[in-house]
Amino acid sequence: MAKLVFIDKNFAGQSYPLLLDKTFVGRGEHNTLVLRDESVSSRHCEILLHRAEVIVVDLDSRNGTYVNGVRLNKQSGVLSGQTIRFGKVEARLQLETSDEDSDGSEITAVYAHGKAMREQRRKQAQPAAPDPHATMEPAGQEDASEQTILIPNTARLTGSAAASAPQPSATKVEQPSWVKKAVWAGVVLVVLALTWWFLRRK
Repeated sequence: MAKLVFIDKNFAGQSYPLLLDKTFVGRGEHNTLVLRDESVSSRHCEILLHRAEVIVVDLDSRNGTYVNGVRLNKQSGVLSGQTIRFGKVEARLQLETSDEDSDGSEITAVYAHGKAMREQRRKQAQPAAPDPHATMEPAGQEDASEQTILIPNTARLTGSAAASAPQPSATKVEQPSWVKKAVWAGVVLVVLALTWWFLRRK
């Protein structure tokens, strides 16, 4: 199994297993391995994996792809223990080889059959392969649980968003009955006073 172990200060401690024959590396979301770093191009490079052989192909990246400190002209093979640098992000390649991967000169049909049966049993015993897509964030970023959550202002919502947003319900305030009676009594008194005043003038 091959994997990248990140060794630079921003991504130190993170690792990525190379599960696919072709892995695209870059800053853009469309890549298999997304590296959140400004020195990494949108689509930076691709890593080709064939058994124990690993080849890195630079995709005309802005800041280059390096193997053991040497910038690639186009592509290069990478050995176990060597470093790959994507812009400023650096990782070490680790290859775990087993005796079954060695090419013996006296491989018999019985050995080949036995190896195929062992691989079949291993696949049946193993759980489903994990998702090869991953996003690497710099280690210095804040924990998501401590980040501020912004609640949208309903006054700025438009269209269907505004329609679906909960609106405060308007409550009609009913006046007590004694208030209504007092108002009517006041009106009646004013009318009577005006009437008396007009009659007195005559």
